[in-house]
Amino acid sequence: MLENSFYKILTSADGHYTVALLPDCDVYRGHFPGEPISPGVCSIQMVKELMERQTGKHLMLTDVKQARFTTLITPVQHHTLDVNIELTPADDKYTYHATVGQGDNVFVELKGTASTL
Repeated sequence: MLENSFYKILTSADGHYTVALLPDCDVYRGHFPGEPISPGVCSIQMVKELMERQTGKHLMLTDVKQARFTTLITPVQHHTLDVNIELTPADDKYTYHATVGQGDNVFVELKGTASTL
């Protein structure tokens, strides 16, 4: 779980989250010393955790139809991020469309399916 180590939720409402990246996270010591860059896998995990918060269920990303990374995310340049998640329930799974960015600038876009555990 990356909440409160990699990121902290500042606000949440109806699938929209404002999160703060935590530059003291151990991830940045190795990725990369002196020039921290957020690993893409951490952005994906953050979205998954926020989807679990939104649904109140444990989820597994079973299908990633699109994972588009357009900008390097750093805790130095990007202190806060907007995460928007659209979930559509279908039986024991959800289709999702999530974006991570700042304002109108999208840094990460994810689309796929998540199943309940």
